Amino acid sequence: MVLDKSYEELIKVLGHDGSDILWPNLREPYCRRAFIEPEIQFLFWHYDMVLVDYVPNVLYKPMFSSVSKPIKFDISDMLKNYDGILLGEFRSGVKHAVAWNHEEGIIYDPTSCTKQPFSTFNVSHFKAKMCRTT
Repeated sequence: MVLDKSYEELIKVLGHDGSDILWPNLREPYCRRAFIEPEIQFLFWHYDMVLVDYVPNVLYKPMFSSVSKPIKFDISDMLKNYDGILLGEFRSGVKHAVAWNHEEGIIYDPTSCTKQPFSTFNVSHFKAKMCRTT
């Protein structure tokens, strides 16, 4: 959804579909290979795009201080203007990465192949899709 490419094409570029069981002692879906962030970055690079990381909550700790301070950033403008990948968890507590469509204002869960409202997901990171320039 974010790259506007077919699942089959993305699998061909990556060389696997993420379904291999690498850790049989773990429960589903944690036993699966899945996709790691460098692979996702590679896909975007392959299609002349990049992901720009926006973190709504940062724990700031100055270099010469023992005190940390949480800082919140408003990423709503980024969400209004860019498609991308949301990292976080569903209200059920399941951690996941989902596609974000800014025009429709919906998330797309690749695991269940369903579109869901943004309100069902707690965002920890937003990776905005932007065109790469050389």
